[in-house]
Amino acid sequence: MGREGPLTGQAGEDYARGFLRGSFRDIAKSSDGAALDFTATELRSERRSTILCQQADIRFHFQVKHDRGSLDIARSTFLHWLARVESQPVFLLRIQTVSDVAQEYSFVPIHEWLFSRAGQQALADQSGEAKFHRRDLQRSDPHGRHFHYALLKEAERAAQVESADFRTLRDYGIFPFDEATFLLFLETAPRAEVPRGVIELLRGQTSKLPQLVGSRLDVAPVDVPSEVRAWWAEVRHHSAPAASNSHERRQLLRFAQALRHFRVTGEVPKRLPPYKRRYVACWRAFAAMFPASVRMLHAVILRSHRREDVIFASAVLPVLALSPDRSLEPDVEATLSSLAAHADSGPIVDLESYRFGREVNRGLAESGKARFLGRARDIIGRHEHRPYEVRYLTSYGWPPETHSDNIRRKLDQPTLRDEKLRPFYETMAAVLLE
Repeated sequence: MGREGPLTGQAGEDYARGFLRGSFRDIAKSSDGAALDFTATELRSERRSTILCQQADIRFHFQVKHDRGSLDIARSTFLHWLARVESQPVFLLRIQTVSDVAQEYSFVPIHEWLFSRAGQQALADQSGEAKFHRRDLQRSDPHGRHFHYALLKEAERAAQVESADFRTLRDYGIFPFDEATFLLFLETAPRAEVPRGVIELLRGQTSKLPQLVGSRLDVAPVDVPSEVRAWWAEVRHHSAPAASNSHERRQLLRFAQALRHFRVTGEVPKRLPPYKRRYVACWRAFAAMFPASVRMLHAVILRSHRREDVIFASAVLPVLALSPDRSLEPDVEATLSSLAAHADSGPIVDLESYRFGREVNRGLAESGKARFLGRARDIIGRHEHRPYEVRYLTSYGWPPETHSDNIRRKLDQPTLRDEKLRPFYETMAAVLLE
């Protein structure tokens, strides 16, 4: 049989509904002109099974494209999808006619696509369309099993199953983002760790912070204190503008690639980013948003032969150790135990041994392990170590002219991490500022 013309109207709708019916028990068509074509619930455990999966209550959304139609998505539609995708998976589904009796289906999970270059372009572009390409879509096998596997993975992520790579921490007391605002305002993330004073001003109502991040400052939620608005205005002022190739977006893609590779192969990254402030700040924010990364950090500490990678992991770990997500505790404790094995790493004889001993003990103390605080203070407090401290801080991204402002900020406007290290920063002040 020859190829038919493009699918349109009722025929296209019927094909889409029939394909989705193999994976869901309940499917609803949206009204004409809606940002999404179908909503589906009651996901089956297997394709065409009568048994539902454990996450059957998760709501899925589908936008359907037919044959040679454009895959570009209006900005307003894209933002509509983005607002839902953290807890309600969204898929772009394309139906192509092969013959008068056969169709070919291809798809892309929107959440997965967000962690691609094209996805980052769409997030950073404040006015243009979200541009999908046919190469972004995965072709389904004739029985739809590949498609169904993708649905099950997305259901686990949205339901925050512990093993899901990109499940999110939905608490805003460490960083002020839900996933949508995190991805849209990614350039602010390295500077956006929430000071304890902001938490106190909000009286624990940290759910207001994503609303503040996602609004213009002059139309921020009216019940957000002016001091909190001023803090966020300062973060915005010192952050780079949104750009698809910004340092922060490049690092997010690197983080996502490393996390996926580790989950599939069990292999640690061959090399983490350089141990410098601008890289650590990014990965700290990423780990806080995607806490399943703790297992990758643990593997780095256990298996990496690069000392720089071990201290990089130790600097990222505290945001997970202090996370309110109690399900992380077993993995965090195991990771801290492995890191503690490096705490007494031998005598300090040069800058490299100084940096390693300082940062391992500081990371443990910052994670709430108070018994390592004394050793961290001893390392930086010795008179003969002062030249090492200045050289280390300069290489990290704290040149001497920034010491006063940085240390005073740690003492006067502390985050939760900083509070764990207050005596450490007091020792730093005594060594560097007096």
